Amino acid sequence: MAAARGRNIPAAHRLLTEEPLPPLTPANIGGYTFLCLVGTALAYCVYFHGLSKLPPAVIASLGPLSPVTAFILGWIFLGQNMTPLSMLGFVLVLASIVGVQRAMMGARKATLSHTK
Repeated sequence: MAAARGRNIPAAHRLLTEEPLPPLTPANIGGYTFLCLVGTALAYCVYFHGLSKLPPAVIASLGPLSPVTAFILGWIFLGQNMTPLSMLGFVLVLASIVGVQRAMMGARKATLSHTK
């Protein structure tokens, strides 16, 4: 517990010694509002709606798409580099999602064939 409190010391020191942040502009407030409404509220609504319609395993397999999407958007809009290691991670995430989706389809087909 003492180590956790020690981690806050640099942050507190920066708050006391650095210049204050510049005032927020309407663009800052609009961007933050967009992130709150679309990036959080809408995402949660879609997530829970999907959870009511799809099996939990399918929903859980889609979770890794968030960093993959951030990776792609950073590459497209910010010119961030795609290293071989990041590409390997990208491929592994997509392969795992495809694997879970195929397994769920196979399980569903097996369930449907037993109920006929």
